[in-house]
Amino acid sequence: MCGIVGIISDVFSDKTSYMKKSLELMRPRGPDASDFWLSDDKKIALGHRRLSILDLSNHGSQPMISASGRYIIVFNGEIYNFNALKKELIPLGHSFRSSCDTEVILAAIEQWGITTALKKFNGMFAFAVYDKQKRLLFLARDRMGLKPLYYGLSHNSFIFASELKPIKSYPSFDNKLNKKALAGYFQYGYVPSPYSIYENIYKLAPGSLLTFSLNSNIEQKPKIERYWNIPTNISSTKTSEQDLMARLEQLLYDSIKLRLISDVPIGTLLSGGIDSSLITAIAQNISSKPVNSFSIGYEENSYDESEHAAKIAQYLGTKHTTLRVSPEEAAAIIPKLPTLYDEPFADSSQIPTSLVFALAKQHVTVTLSGDGGDELFAGYNRYLLASRPYFNLMQKLPYSLRIFFAKMLAIPSPTFLNASYNQLAPILPKQLKTSMVGEKIHKLANALNFTDQKNLYQKIISYWPYINELLPDLDPIMHDELYAESGRDNFIESMMFWDQSHYLPDDILTKIDRASMGSSVEARVPLLDHHIVELSWQMPLRMKIHNGQTKLPLRQLLSKYIPANLSNKPKMGFAIPIDKWITSSLREWTESLITDFCQNSETNILGATVEKLWKEHLSGRKNHINKIWTILMFQAWFEQQKH
Repeated sequence: MCGIVGIISDVFSDKTSYMKKSLELMRPRGPDASDFWLSDDKKIALGHRRLSILDLSNHGSQPMISASGRYIIVFNGEIYNFNALKKELIPLGHSFRSSCDTEVILAAIEQWGITTALKKFNGMFAFAVYDKQKRLLFLARDRMGLKPLYYGLSHNSFIFASELKPIKSYPSFDNKLNKKALAGYFQYGYVPSPYSIYENIYKLAPGSLLTFSLNSNIEQKPKIERYWNIPTNISSTKTSEQDLMARLEQLLYDSIKLRLISDVPIGTLLSGGIDSSLITAIAQNISSKPVNSFSIGYEENSYDESEHAAKIAQYLGTKHTTLRVSPEEAAAIIPKLPTLYDEPFADSSQIPTSLVFALAKQHVTVTLSGDGGDELFAGYNRYLLASRPYFNLMQKLPYSLRIFFAKMLAIPSPTFLNASYNQLAPILPKQLKTSMVGEKIHKLANALNFTDQKNLYQKIISYWPYINELLPDLDPIMHDELYAESGRDNFIESMMFWDQSHYLPDDILTKIDRASMGSSVEARVPLLDHHIVELSWQMPLRMKIHNGQTKLPLRQLLSKYIPANLSNKPKMGFAIPIDKWITSSLREWTESLITDFCQNSETNILGATVEKLWKEHLSGRKNHINKIWTILMFQAWFEQQKH
């Protein structure tokens, strides 16, 4: 796992100093080594920071030049099937001096060309390859977007990097905010691709290849093509459900086995949920010795899953470590978040995610996580909601009737609804047990004002469904700009496609990448092996969600490894009591940022809206934590990025 940076420029001559500074800014991504390559004509420079995972010798150092001398690569990530590819390449005349995957990438490109080679790679990656013969720069990103890659133009220079820090450090960089990206951030809690928070800087989409020619004008528009798309058009009609389940089990076993290959210590993140428990169980089944597993716990019992995770670890026989944190300990990481994420980012689970990777770093350098299960196998509450008969009825109702029901649902306060639900909770079946019922009912009420399914989905996932109540001068990102046609008639499957296209890479995987790299840990995600993704789209929806239960394939597999009393636990997610912390231990910090936000000329907000929001949250009448957290994370980032 590493960090990469590069620049193409005729006008900027001091590339050596720029490379050294940029690489130092990304030190946590690769603390073991750094170096850069500069072309003879001084027009292009490629830089690399290394976190040594495979072949710890200097033979794995980058930038790496191909055996023929034609290609130069800087590479971030892992190609898990590199040994299998090496066996293909050796009979074709290729020899290897290292045991690392980078050398295999170069040989594969020499043998098959970059597009064919990309389709053969099984891994997580973002890399740059320069073809000296044709004077072409290629940028590529893995299929699901596990590894980040930013690119863009600044003052007649083409720049790219794993993070925004090197791009922002370019002399005379114009850090003007992209207003559309800003609106997108407040809508979703993250900056949606292809935008970045800065104008003229973009994120390369997952499964994409960018080609930039040095033979043309520097301000040319680079060519971008998709070498892989989420395969929603796969049909499952010819395969039995039994065969699909057998195939899933084998693919997951193979995926985890590949991701256990490492020349440094490895462990798993174990929250106690279905996904992480299944990954840990199979990893332990494969391993000949106890696997290291890690979890985070809180003093607030209602949010604490660490005891449950410890019971699973004990049953599986892992070497388990739990870190229990207080509000003060968790709060200590918050000032570091703006630097860590480079862009405003408001998924509050960024806090425990950062803490668990910091814990893991004390013992291992590589971890396996269970991310991706919700998106592939219908694990989110919104899928469950959309499976209810009354939800389908709501979609068919005339607009005026939906607005009427929305108003009725919004009459009782979330506090009243939560209290009422808590009285009924002891007698409710497990599939109806959840948290923050009042807030979810009010979110449903807001979502009923929709025009079509894309618009409905956008409202369901939005932090600020009506962005103009916060930012009157900004136009929201319209749903048609982001949400391509899914190719599926079912609304739940369309939501799953949109989640896999945006929410997964822009929120979940961004969180995992930044949190892991902040502690110099490599995070591997077995469920997002592209073979598993492709298989998941072969599975009919009834295999994934039925009778109020989600993620049925993963539940079924997990039942082979741990007993029902350990696996049948209501979904909590990676929740933290941040809504309580901002009114107690973090109150001074919160109110200071809210005041600054209301005076910020960049946001041009309606101060009365934010003040009312904060007063309602303080009183306990409503829980506005999601909206408030977007404000706090933006303002904290904004103040940091000015320096």
